[in-house]
Amino acid sequence: MRIIVISILVFNSLQYSFGQADQSDSIFERQNSELRHISKAIKSIQIELSKIDSSRFRNITNEVNSYSKALEELRKVIADAFEETQKKSWCDLLYNSFGDLISALLAAIIAIWVFFRQWNIEKGKEKKQKSQEVKEKNQYFKSILEATIGLSEKYRKSVEEFIDSIDSNPYEIPYIKLYPLQEFQRLQYIVNNEEYFHAYIKKYGASKESLDSYRTISSLSDYLASQITELQKIDYKLKDHERKVDYVNKFDEIREDVNKIGKSNEQRDRSIFVAFDKILSNFHPFIKDGFVTDLSIAEEKFIEPLKNEILRNHFDKEGMQDLMFKIAKASRIYHEIPFQNNSTKILFKQFEEIMAEVLEKMKKESEIILNSID
Repeated sequence: MRIIVISILVFNSLQYSFGQADQSDSIFERQNSELRHISKAIKSIQIELSKIDSSRFRNITNEVNSYSKALEELRKVIADAFEETQKKSWCDLLYNSFGDLISALLAAIIAIWVFFRQWNIEKGKEKKQKSQEVKEKNQYFKSILEATIGLSEKYRKSVEEFIDSIDSNPYEIPYIKLYPLQEFQRLQYIVNNEEYFHAYIKKYGASKESLDSYRTISSLSDYLASQITELQKIDYKLKDHERKVDYVNKFDEIREDVNKIGKSNEQRDRSIFVAFDKILSNFHPFIKDGFVTDLSIAEEKFIEPLKNEILRNHFDKEGMQDLMFKIAKASRIYHEIPFQNNSTKILFKQFEEIMAEVLEKMKKESEIILNSID
């Protein structure tokens, strides 16, 4: 009975083992363990059978021998099955592992591809962003350069108008149009900034000609800014104003003297009284609110007629020499006005010529930037 039970267990174990041979590594190990266990059980049965006294069981000796042979054959079958199962399990394992390996390899390849694709996208974005920054810096450089040249042109035109105005009326010196210098300051910031320098090189190259143009633009801009700053410091209007105030003061003093001398000679020397009264009356319409507004009229309508009257008719009379001395001083100041204004004009003319020359050089050096297409 024991043998029959063992046989059934062996058969069931083999059936279970072979049925589960295509499972994973854990099933493979379980199969091997069960086969080893069955082999040990068979050997134990054979040992027990050998101990049985055949004389005591003559009737069943042949049956036992038959079972013993059967068990031996079964053991061999199990051993062969174990070896076959082992081979089959390794093949199945290799087959199953190959699929997992291919899957893992494909997953790794996809992951690497996704990584490099994303990396290339990020590098592309970074490169595009840097390219955009370079483009924007060069565009800003160009716009500030254009604005600086435009501002320089305004100053040059302003100086030209100033000169023309003095030419047309040397007794009047006009105000010159002045503009803020922020564009020069912005340009100097750009040309001294390393980031803008590298952006310039990336677009226009690092050739000697290109680098020389960059440095020349910087130095010319510096020079123009310094010249315009010096121009703004010139106190040309103040000096002109001081001379005119001095003339007006002397003119008012002469007019008072003429009035006093005329009245003092109303009874003593009627010729002086009549002559001076006529000069004062003729000039009176040109006085506005008690002030002389046009020095040329004061000189032409009062000083010159008075001087001629004294020199022709009254030079040797009392007080006339002192009056003539004052007239001479006033006339000298008056004639100094156009002389000094012309000197100022010459100074500004020299500045305008230098500015025009520097400006042309700056335009030439800036051609590569100003003519570039954004």
